Amino acid sequence: MNVLAMQLRRAGDILMTTPALRALRERFAHAEVTFLCDRHCSPILRASPHVDTVLRHEPEGGPQETLRLLASLRERAFDLVLDFEASTFSAVLTAGSGARRRIGFRGPLRSWAYTDRVAPARAGGYLGDEKLALLGPLGVDVGRANRRPTVSVDPRARDWARRTIEGAGLGSGDFLLVVTPGARAPAFRWPLERYAQFLDAFATTHDIETIVIPSPDPESLGRDLARATAVPLLQLSSAPSLAQIAAILDRADLHVGNENAARHIACALGTASVGLFPPGRRRRWSLAGDPLQAGVEPAASAAALAEAAPETAAGQPIATITADEVHAQVLALEPYLPRLRTARRAVRASGLARRPETAGAQLEADLSRGSSGS
Repeated sequence: MNVLAMQLRRAGDILMTTPALRALRERFAHAEVTFLCDRHCSPILRASPHVDTVLRHEPEGGPQETLRLLASLRERAFDLVLDFEASTFSAVLTAGSGARRRIGFRGPLRSWAYTDRVAPARAGGYLGDEKLALLGPLGVDVGRANRRPTVSVDPRARDWARRTIEGAGLGSGDFLLVVTPGARAPAFRWPLERYAQFLDAFATTHDIETIVIPSPDPESLGRDLARATAVPLLQLSSAPSLAQIAAILDRADLHVGNENAARHIACALGTASVGLFPPGRRRRWSLAGDPLQAGVEPAASAAALAEAAPETAAGQPIATITADEVHAQVLALEPYLPRLRTARRAVRASGLARRPETAGAQLEADLSRGSSGS
């Protein structure tokens, strides 16, 4: 069976298709699986054991690129298309592929493209479950599927990361923190001054080495954060590819960042991550019950107050998250991260140093509520 899976945009959404890709491979072991996505996202699946071929779409190519892509899809003679994206454009590509069977989510502008129409999931649920639901018409028991996203590190990117980290003087025993303060919209950006406050507080309790991956505006974000914190930062000389980000995060002990590609990659790798979310977003991007997928989002009362502020990054609800809250979540991860324990400084700061047990209890309570579906 020749299968086309499609999720064109956004690294996080593509990673959320990986549980479905794994389940597809388990159900149809001999299927030839091709994955179609935008060019800049393609490195995410380059080393995936669940995908045989990655097709790259050039989003800036215009109508000519669309015609080229449609011709290529026709030529490959797919038997089945899985449209994970559910956009009008992906529906056009699905129909244009000529595949005999085409599965996608119902919608007013796309249902015509599919032979099997799956009801969209309720808003706000875990996105990995939504992607898995597309396999229901194929007889896959999606309720029993492994729901954890995965990403495989490209060997060339791993070698680049090793040379980069060693070249900065970091040893294998150093506690490596990766910070990613970039985000695609103001509502998703925790203010840089809060990142600086967190880094300064963390450095008082632990010996840390810090790499900053400030996407998508590497120069200004990195420079501004370096000015705001007393913690020395290792900044990459150029913006890394997604494959290189994955390789660095695979070596990292901890990631702290906004809802962005790096956070989703860290979770898929099993690297501990504390994500900073706008209200209601944590549940969509975090697998309930996994203590390494920690996160903070504003309380409803704080978010309501922030909504009355000007529409700037500092006026967004996410700005109400404090550096103390993030530091406490990091300290709560200590039972899961042996190198975090060994990185403790001999003299702990007062105040925050007494928080780990309380924070850990709160984390477990949050995860329990998530696991129960509340």
